Amino acid sequence: RDDFLDLLLELEGRGIHQSRSVCAACYLKPSAYHCDSCVGGGELLCKECIVKEHGKSPLHIVKFWNGEFFETKTLKELGLRIQLGHWASREDRCFLPDRAAGDSFVILGEGRVHSVALDFCGCGKGGLQTTQLMRAGLYPATVVDPRTAATFAELDRFELLNYESKCSVWDYYQSLARRTDNSGVRKTPRRYYSFLRMTREWIHLHMLKRAGRGHDPGGLSATAPGECALLCPACPHPGKNLVEDWKSYPEEKQFLFALFLAMDANFRLKRKDVSTERKDPGLGDGWSFYCEVEKYMTHVAKHWDVPQERSTCVSHDAVDKPDREARGTASSGIGAVDCARHNMRRPLAVGDLQFGERYINMDYMFFRSVAGTDLIRLVVSYDIACQWHINIWTRLSTYDTEIQMDHGSIQYISFLVPKFHLPAHIEACNLLFSFNLTPWVGQTDGEAPERNWANTNKIEAMDELIRRSAARYRAARRALVSLGKSLGEGEWEITLRELKDEDLRARPVSTFGDPTRQRHGGATASSQSEQRSKKQRTQPMSWIWLVQKKSEKGELQAMNEGTYARNSTANLL
Repeated sequence: RDDFLDLLLELEGRGIHQSRSVCAACYLKPSAYHCDSCVGGGELLCKECIVKEHGKSPLHIVKFWNGEFFETKTLKELGLRIQLGHWASREDRCFLPDRAAGDSFVILGEGRVHSVALDFCGCGKGGLQTTQLMRAGLYPATVVDPRTAATFAELDRFELLNYESKCSVWDYYQSLARRTDNSGVRKTPRRYYSFLRMTREWIHLHMLKRAGRGHDPGGLSATAPGECALLCPACPHPGKNLVEDWKSYPEEKQFLFALFLAMDANFRLKRKDVSTERKDPGLGDGWSFYCEVEKYMTHVAKHWDVPQERSTCVSHDAVDKPDREARGTASSGIGAVDCARHNMRRPLAVGDLQFGERYINMDYMFFRSVAGTDLIRLVVSYDIACQWHINIWTRLSTYDTEIQMDHGSIQYISFLVPKFHLPAHIEACNLLFSFNLTPWVGQTDGEAPERNWANTNKIEAMDELIRRSAARYRAARRALVSLGKSLGEGEWEITLRELKDEDLRARPVSTFGDPTRQRHGGATASSQSEQRSKKQRTQPMSWIWLVQKKSEKGELQAMNEGTYARNSTANLL
């Protein structure tokens, strides 16, 4: 342990190179620079050699020995320029370089946020600016005058972490900013919204690439509903993995070609009513596992007033109390249809629930998932199958043609209740809807959706954090914009920072001209006891805005706390 600690401290300084005074590459000029990213990068080089060595590694971290310690220097500060559009050879130079807009370009890569000097090809050989960036392994944030990009490797790393650890875009970007400078001494470019947009587009493009959509002569517009979904390779698919004469097999062998489906709803994956599909549309609506939003919502609206039968089994909340999870949400949860044997989602079989677990929602997902199938045996598992199946064909007759199925062609269909849920039903259900008492189903338990929810439920904490943070941040920004307009332009510096513990130690401060109001929650002194008795209704404060006035010398001076108007320094949101 002592040896390892000594080595770490040695690497903070010149270490074994402390006696070397000239560049290790050219042996001519004083050595003062080394690279933290290169393997064996502890050797010291001169400024010219360190720049030359990093012509193809412009995102490495270079440090400069100032006589006492190593301080971070960007390669842009040392004079390195990145030339795009000419990759044929090192001697291939552009005779008409076109600097990025404002000569200010930011690349997110190598786990950091980098300010670089970047030149596009202006001679016409490299093509469009976006083309030059993509060919260099950089994904542009915009298509017009791009000033921000992320490396393909960084986007791949985020996508993997997002799937495995449910890391949000905000948390990942914060880690990049912290790794760039965790002290706050150096100003790090803020590119969160750009990164948010790039990650969304990158994941969408990867879906299209993996689904083979880039090879279709008809282009992306020819993408059929559900075509990008990954089909379960073990489920029966006529024309793909079944023998040609599978329908002619004897009755005792037909179970080999049965499709096992499992349905369920999840009320932990809510979506707050803060936006609309028009304001924030999906990039591939209905191309994968989710239902086509417009058609699905049209179906829901058309049949919204159809009454739902009361349960004749035990009092299932999903049947009798569909509004229990719907308050304040645009989506109270999601419903899904899975392959019951292999735990894979069915194409076009996931959708939002607006008012609990209503039949009209689950009907659409079920029938949409089996529409057009040639299979003749279905085994359907649903925790309220005893109630849901009663009038299913009557309801189907009222639905649109896109989700119609010829149930007359189905030779065998069985509705069962998953094994874990069945004991909560009445005795008759335990006899009629049991997997254990049904032939040709093997050891299927019907609980496939529950296993999938165990993984996707981790997203709920991430989504909740994003929603709360975004809502508070937007509220703070609105207050800042309003305040800035009233105070005039050019005179005020307005910033946001996270609320700290000392900010919560409330002191009396006049708020909007009312000296009786207090900082905590804006309550009057007479109503503070009542406020304390209703703590469960109050929202925790997470942001504070600061207003600072510039002095005559241009320096920022914090104004006197305690008054508002033009002498205010803080107010809590």
